[in-house]
Amino acid sequence: MTITGVNSYKGTKTISFNVNKQLSGDGTLEAPYLISNANDWNTFSSNVNAGDSYSNAYVKFADEFDNTESPVTVQVGIGVEKPFSGTLLGNNKTLHVKI
Repeated sequence: MTITGVNSYKGTKTISFNVNKQLSGDGTLEAPYLISNANDWNTFSSNVNAGDSYSNAYVKFADEFDNTESPVTVQVGIGVEKPFSGTLLGNNKTLHVKI
């Protein structure tokens, strides 16, 4: 980004930000973000691992969630630097992992 100001001032400013892929839902208890399949899990884990902690948000395994044939291979959260800080609603589902 180049900034031009008064009296012909010019300078640069570097801004870093992440653009997250979205899950369906809005993150509230009434309409939590939904994880319906392994691709949604990958989106969720990528977002958290990129720095979106989902703080105060609700994430839920959807009724149709079943990843028996596609176990997840990516964990959510990277230590204390990039944790998941929301609420995960398991919905009586089993998450199969291969990490």
